[in-house]
Amino acid sequence: MVETAREHIVQKLARLSWPERFIAADAWLRMLWIAGILRTPYRNRLFVTNRSTGESRLSQVQVERLAWLVNAMANRHVKRMTCLERALTLQSLLAKQGCHASLRFGVRKGDATVEAHAWLEGVPGLSDPLSSDFIPLKNFSERHCQN
Repeated sequence: MVETAREHIVQKLARLSWPERFIAADAWLRMLWIAGILRTPYRNRLFVTNRSTGESRLSQVQVERLAWLVNAMANRHVKRMTCLERALTLQSLLAKQGCHASLRFGVRKGDATVEAHAWLEGVPGLSDPLSSDFIPLKNFSERHCQN
């Protein structure tokens, strides 16, 4: 019998350790909360994060695993999760572990549209293959703190 990609991922999720299952459930719930908040006047509060000078408690492998869990939960959510919702969820889970990533936005010109994408940077183990297709926008500090 041929195993479909969906069945493979469901089996992979079933093999998660109990701590990973709790993280996956946390990611699923955070994503739902973030998706809801993004549709309210309070959405600007999601983009304010406290920066810590402490060292990350996560290895590169743990960061990659956390990113995989967030995407796996996003793919099985009640609604289609956007790149922004995924990035904010992963950023909050990383911050909870003392690992602070920067949220980046980029744009690219499509056939008749301009497309946007959000991703995280600044942490070993984070990679977004789509981000290389987009031109990163300068963040606030880059625009206002140049000499």
